[in-house]
Amino acid sequence: MAKYSIEKGIYKKDGKPVFALGVSYYASYHERKVPVPPEGDRIGEAAKDVAGMRDFGFNIVRCAALGDVYYNDRREVVTDTPLLDAIAEKCEECDVGLMLRLQGYSMNLSGYTDTPMIDQDGKETDKSIWFNFVRDCLFHEELGKDNDAGTKALAEHFMKFPATVGWQTYNEPHYPARGIFDYHPKTIAAYRKWLVERGFKTAEEARNFDPPRARPATDESAEEWIRWRTFSHDAMTDFLCHTSDVAKGASGLETMTCITSGPAHTFLPLRGEDYFRIAEGMDALGITQYFLVRKPEVYTAAMNLSLAESAAALADKPLWIVEYDAKTDSPPDYFARNTYLALGTGIKGLLFYQWRGDHIYPDSPEGNGFGIINYDGTKTVKYGAAKKAVDFINAHSELLLGAAKHRSGVGILRSFRGFTASEARANPGSADMCEKCPWLEREVAFFSELAKRGIICDFTRAEDLKENKLGIKLLYIPDIDLISKEELALVNEFESAGGKAVYTNRIHRSFISSAYEMNDFKRTKFTSFPDAADVLYVCGIKPAISFDSWEETLLLQTLDTKSGYVAVITNIDNVGRPDVAPTLSVSDDIKRAVFESFDEEGGIELQIKDGKIKLPTVTDGCFVRLIK
Repeated sequence: MAKYSIEKGIYKKDGKPVFALGVSYYASYHERKVPVPPEGDRIGEAAKDVAGMRDFGFNIVRCAALGDVYYNDRREVVTDTPLLDAIAEKCEECDVGLMLRLQGYSMNLSGYTDTPMIDQDGKETDKSIWFNFVRDCLFHEELGKDNDAGTKALAEHFMKFPATVGWQTYNEPHYPARGIFDYHPKTIAAYRKWLVERGFKTAEEARNFDPPRARPATDESAEEWIRWRTFSHDAMTDFLCHTSDVAKGASGLETMTCITSGPAHTFLPLRGEDYFRIAEGMDALGITQYFLVRKPEVYTAAMNLSLAESAAALADKPLWIVEYDAKTDSPPDYFARNTYLALGTGIKGLLFYQWRGDHIYPDSPEGNGFGIINYDGTKTVKYGAAKKAVDFINAHSELLLGAAKHRSGVGILRSFRGFTASEARANPGSADMCEKCPWLEREVAFFSELAKRGIICDFTRAEDLKENKLGIKLLYIPDIDLISKEELALVNEFESAGGKAVYTNRIHRSFISSAYEMNDFKRTKFTSFPDAADVLYVCGIKPAISFDSWEETLLLQTLDTKSGYVAVITNIDNVGRPDVAPTLSVSDDIKRAVFESFDEEGGIELQIKDGKIKLPTVTDGCFVRLIK
């Protein structure tokens, strides 16, 4: 039998790296999100499904530790997980690795009644909202002990199964989706302590201080709001990383989580999701991705993947998409395009959501909503396309593992303070999720404009500019007036070392170079550029590969390899235009070009003439291997 493992975030089979390719199965603790109802033959059906996954070409299965976890009379944690035990045994039999989510909605083993998070109106977390996966106060000490005890017991139990390769910490963990959280007395007490430790308030000032329960009014300072959301943001990350450490300490197996795409949405300040610090605190960065691979949303999809990959790379960790959109009714072309987009990011693991659609209940949240096969075992409309994609990925496992996202030299500053201040200013006095955030809008606009030119931007925090692992030459700041003095000082150091920083002129929407005199926090000089193309020219930045002319029906991502590059091209058209046969422009050192796609068995050798390569028609997407 094969022995799978995860080492430094890379999936391995008998010690040899392989691309992690899998699906979710029994992915939720929700009683209405299961492929087979309790009265059915769950173990028998699971055995068939695991074998089906193996035959399809998947090598890893993501499950949740479904079952009972409780204290016995001696205050020992008991784990009773017969279904998942059977699945673990079947995974071993079928040579498939198993990654387990250890925690459900709560680890309240003692039955405490004072644990739910509390919103700005004093209401407890709404447990009827099934996707509120983290519902309890993060500062409840006794509940924290239960969380650690339950996590440790499950890790110790499942590490005994040879198929188990690692752990997922919670699922899509963030603050509840509606309202502002958390105003639990224990959270407020921790926040007051934090304010004193950070020097924001004296002990006397903090003693009875109440965090803001809405965004500041137009004429109010945003400082208190920014502090409150920063504390909450960090608290979620600290909780998740601590829980991961408990699982790893009990088993020695590596950890990741499944962060949603909240950092690419306006609700970032309320959700507490941090790609950068999660990547630093776990063995790989795992994310969820549900975006349309159609214009214009495809650019936000690509941006979110790039944001996550940048965060992972800065921490020297790989990126996995632990949960990727695979709706049962997805057309074949959509599934293919979605997969090309993911692979073009340089990911090292891809797990589709999910293998088999959920059983259809009258009140099922996602009855037969997602899966490679339907809930009744029949093939979905995309089944054939998915099989081709899986076969392609397995055949190119070595290439994908050895490839890395090409660094364009262009970075976008990701400042939580700037993002939060922008969102607050755009939604004065609001106390719920909002849709306006100029900071994010400018990120998307800048990213999109450059992506159309063959340049995929990286993302960086100001603190990362010192070492500058991503090789950033040009830094875009969405709103320079909203970042902190400390961040601005780091930007100035970056410029002093030869980098170029620009920000958006609010009035003319042009780009302004950043240059400040720090003693009085005023501009001393600036230069205006009408558009991004001018900025790129001044900075001497060109894409490694580009289309001969703008092809707005295609998205180009570039991967570096030992022998050259891979151009990953995704068809993003959504209005029925004819398939496109583009021309690539490459450097003179490219000597060979090979066209490959999910539909094309083997490769097609292409001619290179005067640095131009005419490609065959790109229907859904393709790989073009460019060899020096």
